[in-house]
Amino acid sequence: MKTGIFFRYAMNMVLAISFLLVGWAGDVQAKRETHQFTLYAAKGYTDPYTLIFPITVTRPGEIRVYGKVYSSDKKRKNPIVASIVKITHSKKHPRQSKARVKYDSNRESFIVRHAVDSVELKGGARYEILVANFSTQRRASGEILITYPVAGESDEGAVPRKPDLAITGLGRDSNCQVQMTITNKGPGRLAPVYWTRDIPSVRLYRNGRSWGGANLKVIDPQQKLRSVGGKAVYRSNLKISGKETIKAQIQMVPRVPDANQANNTMERRMTCTPALPDLGIRTMRLVNDCQVQVLIQNSGTNELPATAWQKQSSPAVLLYKDGRSWGGSSLWRIDPEKRLQRPGGVLMYTSNLKVNGTQRIKVMLDSHNVLQESRENNNILERQLTCNR
Repeated sequence: MKTGIFFRYAMNMVLAISFLLVGWAGDVQAKRETHQFTLYAAKGYTDPYTLIFPITVTRPGEIRVYGKVYSSDKKRKNPIVASIVKITHSKKHPRQSKARVKYDSNRESFIVRHAVDSVELKGGARYEILVANFSTQRRASGEILITYPVAGESDEGAVPRKPDLAITGLGRDSNCQVQMTITNKGPGRLAPVYWTRDIPSVRLYRNGRSWGGANLKVIDPQQKLRSVGGKAVYRSNLKISGKETIKAQIQMVPRVPDANQANNTMERRMTCTPALPDLGIRTMRLVNDCQVQVLIQNSGTNELPATAWQKQSSPAVLLYKDGRSWGGSSLWRIDPEKRLQRPGGVLMYTSNLKVNGTQRIKVMLDSHNVLQESRENNNILERQLTCNR
């Protein structure tokens, strides 16, 4: 690469660079620099888009470069390369590469280090940190922390702050659906790369068996967990029935450099009786020209499912006269306004069955058990009715 190209790229980006200390920690006396970067697409593989960060080392120690990548070309195995280069007094070899690392796009970070001894310092104290994007398809972004030894300051340097994703709550809602709370306890931020993965980030186990999971795009679409202290509440589709043992476990890929992995799992014993509808026959009488009329009510604590109004899965109302089947109808036909859908809903169904004299009438509701109800003993009513006309 040509030196002029390096400096031209660096000058184009100087306004976009900000010196941030958020997300990193270390000895307050350490010489450190934090830069956010944006690397535009390369013109070609031999002409990558490159930024240069010059530093001056004045005593022996170690140069360390920690990088967090927020976005890059995932189709390339190593889209970004970071290097430590020494500027020498030699006209023949004015630039010497001392350390180099290729960023793995399956991870979120990279580290490159170089130890400087007293002999090397005699050849010059100037170094450059190079960050280059070799992808010709898309830009890359992130931030880097550079720490290096300077006379009169600590050489302990700084280390990246790690995020700490923790499951801080596990329970159920009123519908017996398992819900959990995830918190980033910090002290570091979580990189955006974790919202690009389609594989589960949190997995649920039911009575010791894997049930399924969800990724951060589903759990935390607003990316609240990026910030320290950020919380995300996720309600799953897993429903508790009776007494069950539920375990939630954080399983991030790539693996989060977690500050505390002991809080990545939580297990609870839960009990729940699901809220269910309850269609029942309240009463039966004769109206008009001795026609049988039936009062049906949803006495349950939950709504009837929408499938109850679909022709193929709608519960039937059957009528019997003196022990023989007479006929009937279906819920979708007799209740088009869906009065029975909500708890407490009532419907008066007037059939075409007419009673002559005194006859024994039986009404049977949902004889094929297409509905899951809280009770089944109120689905049949049988009475002797008399028509005096």
